[in-house]
Amino acid sequence: NFETNILVTLNALQDRLTLSNEELRKMMLRNPQIIGLSYENNIFPTLEKLQRQYHFSNEELKRISVRLPSILGFNFDTKIQPTLTAVQTHLHLSNDEIKHLF
Repeated sequence: NFETNILVTLNALQDRLTLSNEELRKMMLRNPQIIGLSYENNIFPTLEKLQRQYHFSNEELKRISVRLPSILGFNFDTKIQPTLTAVQTHLHLSNDEIKHLF
């Protein structure tokens, strides 16, 4: 059921990022496409890879996701990683400096 899938995704996202109802609301208003994403196939892998690759804390992931919720719909391997690597290489940024881009 589509409605059940939406609630599963929203609940999982809210739990993973410890989002308040207001923070989740802001994310939905900024990027309603999140509703159509699968937590397991889209959101979770992106969050995990961001955290692993760039050592984002849970709080940093939360801040990024609330400020830039569209990132949750991007494929890490084909969109996020190549973009950040190009910026990092061109500007000679460390992983800590990359965090400030968000």
